[in-house]
Amino acid sequence: MTTGLRIAARGIRIAWLLGIVGLLMIMALPHVLPLVGGKMYIVRGGSMQPAIPIGSVVVIEDVDPTAVGVGDVITFRAPSGTVVTHRVVGVNDVAERSFETRGDANPAIDPVIVVGAAVIGRVALTVPTAGTVLIALASVPGALVVLGVLCSLLLAGWFVEELAITLQSAAPRRTAALPAR
Repeated sequence: MTTGLRIAARGIRIAWLLGIVGLLMIMALPHVLPLVGGKMYIVRGGSMQPAIPIGSVVVIEDVDPTAVGVGDVITFRAPSGTVVTHRVVGVNDVAERSFETRGDANPAIDPVIVVGAAVIGRVALTVPTAGTVLIALASVPGALVVLGVLCSLLLAGWFVEELAITLQSAAPRRTAALPAR
């Protein structure tokens, strides 16, 4: 029985360790991406569904506007200052390279032409629901839940390990107390 408890304790400790490592990775990601030429944005609108659902994280790679073509999904700064991620549906090379864009879920092309200087980058990776998790972790209730789960795992691991030690040390005493036949 104590072997099973030790295995359970080890499993709980591994879950705790994975939780800590995962949390550290999530916290480090926005700081590491710029070092390798990437940026990260959370999608808050549904214009690119179903390809990029609301709450996804998009990882953006730097791209020269001359390398952007029809079908690429780009992130750009709109004249209003809003950061938008849409698909390129047309390329214009008249004076300065510019792009016609459209959200996959939108019936019409965007009314504003995107100039090359407004392009932040091209979408390299999409991680569905990761943005929702990041937003939740950034809130006080979300941080408290994660802290509570990690503390609970730590305490559960300690409790199961102590139970296994107690049962193991009590086993010889129980055997000695049994009458001989």
